[in-house]
Amino acid sequence: MDKGFMAPRDYSGFAFNRNFLRGFQNDSALRNGYRDYGYLGPTDFANISEIEVLKGPASALYGNGKPGGDINTLTRRIDGQKGSEGMASVNSFGFVRTELNVGGKLSEPSDMGAFRFDASIQGGPSFRDEVHGRRFYMAPGVSLRLGPETKVSIEAEVFRRTAVWDPIFLPDPVLLSLPAKRFLGEPFNLDRTSANSLRIAATHQLSPDLIFRQSIAIHAGNNRYKAATYDTFSGNPLVEADGRTVNRIAEEADDKRRFQISQTELYGTAKTFGIAHEYAIGLELAKFDYDFSLDLAPIASIDALHPVYGAVPGQFQNVALQHYGTSTNVLYMGDRMTFGAGWKAYVGLRGERFKNFLREDQQPETSKRATVVSPRIGLVYELATTNRLFLSLTHAARPQIGTRSASGEIFDAERDSQVELGYQASFDEKKALMTVSLFQIKRDNVLVIDQVNPNFSVARGQRTSRGLEFDLSGSVGPIRLNLSAALTDAFVSRDTTISLGSHLPGVSKRFISGFAQYKFPESLLGITTGIGATCESKVESSLPANGVRLPGYCNIDASFTYDSPAGWWWRATFTNLFDRYAFNSFGYDIRPIQPRTALLQVGANF
Repeated sequence: MDKGFMAPRDYSGFAFNRNFLRGFQNDSALRNGYRDYGYLGPTDFANISEIEVLKGPASALYGNGKPGGDINTLTRRIDGQKGSEGMASVNSFGFVRTELNVGGKLSEPSDMGAFRFDASIQGGPSFRDEVHGRRFYMAPGVSLRLGPETKVSIEAEVFRRTAVWDPIFLPDPVLLSLPAKRFLGEPFNLDRTSANSLRIAATHQLSPDLIFRQSIAIHAGNNRYKAATYDTFSGNPLVEADGRTVNRIAEEADDKRRFQISQTELYGTAKTFGIAHEYAIGLELAKFDYDFSLDLAPIASIDALHPVYGAVPGQFQNVALQHYGTSTNVLYMGDRMTFGAGWKAYVGLRGERFKNFLREDQQPETSKRATVVSPRIGLVYELATTNRLFLSLTHAARPQIGTRSASGEIFDAERDSQVELGYQASFDEKKALMTVSLFQIKRDNVLVIDQVNPNFSVARGQRTSRGLEFDLSGSVGPIRLNLSAALTDAFVSRDTTISLGSHLPGVSKRFISGFAQYKFPESLLGITTGIGATCESKVESSLPANGVRLPGYCNIDASFTYDSPAGWWWRATFTNLFDRYAFNSFGYDIRPIQPRTALLQVGANF
């Protein structure tokens, strides 16, 4: 991974799965092409080589069935390149991180096998009062060549984290007026997370034009926490009329999750009737199980303006005991075709048969089987070798798990669609790429409030997002540049109780971010500077809207790096350079952006 210059915003390591893509919350992702069930599959940047943002019809062919795009994190390749790098960093709050990356061949000079080992240890305080944590992560991997045409790779991940469970903020004007550091939990708030993952992939070159791939991914994890947090259960006001007393409740939760994924694929190239094909045919078998238990207990309220800690919870009582999940059998195929006269097309089809299941409070299990078929198509016309027009139409389906209707039935899958029109151009001998696109996404069968039984939902809602996006990335002389801008209108288009046209929470109508990195000429060898900016307009804090909007903001980061010819380097990074007080919303909680922070990193290759 490029050293970059921006520090991860969330030291717990889950933040990069928490964002929005084209107006909708990205609650799941892909990892090396496998389904990754969002924050349930924690990882670490020590093992990530890059993060792909996938858009268009091909992005919906795999995994999570999101027509607007997906995020795919790619782990470091086990390529046999010999090298070792160590890094240590500390920020202005005292948070410390160390990282080790080692790779090479299993034996020299043979190319029959290679290995990688990535690890990190981090811990310390944060900018939030009373909030601190520690984490350990390691990811060993080996690649074996079993013959001239056959290769097997085995990768594992081990993740352990212990941290103070932080209630953050909710969409309330009193809470959002507090200092960013204010913590309204208790010192006993504790969150423990453990996760283990294993991925095995085998590829065999059947012919010069055809490759067979078989892979499996297994994950098991556990999250347990006990915490004082906001009382959203009893019906009492979150903040009393005095504007400072915050009602709380104590929670004790335990979840266990397991998912197994198998992918069998054939992909290759062919030419028929003058048309060139790049195709993939695959079968994915996946199962996801989730066990969840939640106990609640009364606990004293807290003064938001002058908090005093030390409250003790009362007797805990169980309020939720669930076992739910889904098993899916998916057949997918995609063909990227190149015609004459500058035309290209992509045709894909995804057929999915799934079984959703749910068991609550030791009651009999409820299940539902269904089959959904989702086509997608894309068309590209090259105006010249450096610019092109594209059009795509994507359909997708997403099983809705972990909930049921008032009659006890599990819901039909959410059905989504996207249409996109765009223009793409490259400049400076294809060193820079610009993309402009118009899109509209509709999500049908969205769960909304059942008017007859308000404690339950019905699958009758629809959400729509439409917008204009601009992206520019590449190098212009000695400057490396990434620029993104978006105009997005994401709103309620059908509902049982919420007004039509209501804007979706957390989605800014206007967004722009930019990153520029300048490497100085040879006379100042090894010096690189970077600057980045993120600006977004105000956003709704909740749905339905409660009158609380999060203000718009602009945030500036900067860095200065020196790479020594001797193989060591250091970097100074300054995030939120002008110390703006602002918030990010993830649709279910609200987080203040990190105040101005200095980060010093030192690393060496050995």
